[in-house]
Amino acid sequence: MQKAASFFAKIYDKTGVTFRRVIDSSKLLNTPQIIREVNKSAGEVNLDIAFPWDNFGFGTTLFDGDLIKIYAVNASNPTGTLVYQGNVMGIKTNYTNNSSSVSLRLYPIDAILGRITAYVGTDAVKTFTSLDIDDIFSNVLTDMQTTAGYSYFTEDFDAPSLSITYSIRLLNSQNALDKAYSYLSSSWYWAINASGVIRLKQWDDVNPTHLFTIGKDVDSMGTNRTIADIINGEMLSWNNPVYSFSHYSDATSQTNNGKFQRIVEDREIPAAYAADARGNSDISKLKDPKISVTLTVNANYPIETINPGDTCKIQNITDNTSQLVQGVFRILRTEYDGAICTLTLSEIIDNFGSTFIKSITPN
Repeated sequence: MQKAASFFAKIYDKTGVTFRRVIDSSKLLNTPQIIREVNKSAGEVNLDIAFPWDNFGFGTTLFDGDLIKIYAVNASNPTGTLVYQGNVMGIKTNYTNNSSSVSLRLYPIDAILGRITAYVGTDAVKTFTSLDIDDIFSNVLTDMQTTAGYSYFTEDFDAPSLSITYSIRLLNSQNALDKAYSYLSSSWYWAINASGVIRLKQWDDVNPTHLFTIGKDVDSMGTNRTIADIINGEMLSWNNPVYSFSHYSDATSQTNNGKFQRIVEDREIPAAYAADARGNSDISKLKDPKISVTLTVNANYPIETINPGDTCKIQNITDNTSQLVQGVFRILRTEYDGAICTLTLSEIIDNFGSTFIKSITPN
């Protein structure tokens, strides 16, 4: 068993340009728990630091909103590899007769998507006319970073070859990306890694990114199959310029599982072709039973390299007879602490585990 990673951190101003100080590994009192998922922001992190409660550099080497970069150090990364970036959103101090410390509450850099509008200026609506989905992503991110006044992100987008006309009304950047993504089939995902690279990609269901082996780097595994969250029929209402309804369904899913239907409203859809793209995308993502696998991978594997959006295959399954754990799986979620990485996986037929289906709220 390889030794678990240790961690250190660096403090920068909120732009990430001005370096302030290093927080040595000996000063970190807890192990950061880093959670990432496809199609959403990373989780927040709390850092407890052995700093004097009443003299820890506030106003000189630490300010509200500062950017903290966390690095993991192990045999594979002796000088450290970046595993998290977050802004200081809260500071707590703690004092007892025997110790004192400072706790920093960090929001991931991803969280800026939820607090910046999806367009530059004061207009309530931004319209994309006959624009490809990847170009919409790029426009939203450019406007967001222009509004913020600094840049955390770079782009790595593939082209879905889907062009739409769409208006974004009173949405933040996260909502705008979700809207654009809703037109794509279940073969697509978007994700943000520790370095701030935003990827819009198709899942590689043929060539797995990772090979995990039971008895070597897999500590535990569990499976869950459910039809509770299936949607195989949808009535989509849209009204630009005329209030209309379109119906979408999957007959095979309805025959095999029963009918699970819903009504969705999206008032910004401008035409039938766009409604078809949205409705067919919804059905393709939600029509099948959800089979998820929870997998715990230990430090015998370079766990810092595992990211949501990767794919994997599990080796050394007894007699290759498993009814649920076979084939290539998509990595939807990672929970990393330097010693282990717990993964939530999904079969290639499905882009969302049962706990990650997002309801669609009408505008």
